[in-house]
Amino acid sequence: MTTPIWAEEAGDEERPLVVLIHGAMDRSAGLLKLSRRLDHRFRVLRYDRRGYGRSAPHEGPFDMGSQVADLVQLLAGRQAVLVGHSYGGNVALATAARHPDLVLAVALYETPLSWEPWWPGTTAGASAIKAAGRPEEAAEAFMRRLVGDARWEALPERTRATRRAEGLPLVHELADLREHRPWVAADVRVPV
Repeated sequence: MTTPIWAEEAGDEERPLVVLIHGAMDRSAGLLKLSRRLDHRFRVLRYDRRGYGRSAPHEGPFDMGSQVADLVQLLAGRQAVLVGHSYGGNVALATAARHPDLVLAVALYETPLSWEPWWPGTTAGASAIKAAGRPEEAAEAFMRRLVGDARWEALPERTRATRRAEGLPLVHELADLREHRPWVAADVRVPV
């Protein structure tokens, strides 16, 4: 069963639109504090990417083209500033490269360039890729790397089960990111 993409907007509809795009194994709730700081000056859209949070379960695909298509659908022809964290930064840049008419600017934080040959093989993403044949284990390895073993063990079992269930989108999007360059710098013609 595929769940539709969940999205929420806040702030005055007459103000410029800012879209917050979360990273791997995250959800829009992780950007709620930022959203609340911005929504008195901007129209803010935040959403759960396919396979995560309230956009789960999702059958995929979990490639960059689908991620960009989801964002373009949410924009509905509106121009926006895209703010991407981690994997979400690549979604923002790929959207800017493919749909420059919709993107005014891009802001990034901790965006991986894992397709580059110099990218380290010791990241949380690399840990997940090693367990790619077992998506639930890949998700747990990723989360343990990010939050630490003690914090992972302290999470309620329901939360850990939810995070493990997000392993399929995780391994597919990370593999796609390693195998296919999602954007080329020369194609991004907006301020970054």
